[in-house]
Formats: sequence, C-alpha cells, structure tokens
Amino acid sequence: MVKNNQSAVAAVVEPIATRLKLDVEDIEVRRIGTRQIVRIILDKDGGISMDEIAAATRQISDELDLLEELSAAFTLEVTSPGIDRPLTEERHWRRNIGRLVKVQIPDSGAIEGRILEVTELDVLLQVKQYKRSLPLADIERAVVQVEFNKPKESTDGH
Repeated sequence: MVKNNQSAVAAVVEPIATRLKLDVEDIEVRRIGTRQIVRIILDKDGGISMDEIAAATRQISDELDLLEELSAAFTLEVTSPGIDRPLTEERHWRRNIGRLVKVQIPDSGAIEGRILEVTELDVLLQVKQYKRSLPLADIERAVVQVEFNKPKESTDGH
C-alpha cells in the first residue's frame, strides 16, 4: 500500500517541481503507527533556497490534502539533500564542483579528491598532486566530505 501511495505522491509532486524548476531527488512514504510520513527531497542547480522550499511545500501540501491515497493523517516534510546524500546522478556531481568527495571504485578501494570537471560520462578529480578521470558508470559510491578548513583557491583558478 505504501508503494501505491508513493506513486500517487510522485504523480502530484513531479508537475509542481517541474513548474517551479526544481528536481525531485527522492520521495519517501512510510507508515509510523496510524500516521504516514511523506518526505520529499528537492534540489536545483545553484542550490535550493528556504523560500523555494516553503513555496513548494505550500503547493504540494494543498494537492496532497486532496489525494485519496493519503486519506489517513500524514506529516509532510519537504527538504533539500543533506551533505551525506550519495552522488548518484551527473547533476549531483555538477552541483558539487569544487567540493571534496570520497569515491568508492571497484578493485581500487576509496579515493578522496576534489571535483574539478564533470561531463555526462566522466568526472575529473584532483587527487593530491594528480588529476584523475573516472567514468561515472564505474563509481560504486561517492559522498561529499565535510571540510572545516577548505583550501583557498590559487590565483590561477585551481
């Protein structure tokens, strides 16, 4: 039943997100006791603002209130992706250019590097003193690393 609810919620959320020029990164519907939690993660290039999340929440809430599949009480959470969310799409990589990432690749373990460039097929990382290109299809898992003392950019832009 929750899977059907998730499809129904997606059918409501996708057109609203498209109209607001936002990407739907995830939709989760789960039951906790007699209530349902509807969690929607939205993002866009350049990051999503709190005002955009608030506008999306109002529109989504109004539409979900009319949805028969959610006739039981539900709690709506609309948020942006967290820092620990894995990079799974090319757009996730593109949105994090300049950030430090930890990448898991088959037979090589984990490497850590800064994202320099992203194409539809590859990512270029600065790994210590070397640049390394990785096919996105070969990456098992990648997560942005928290940096408290991000290095300053040099005068040549690197």
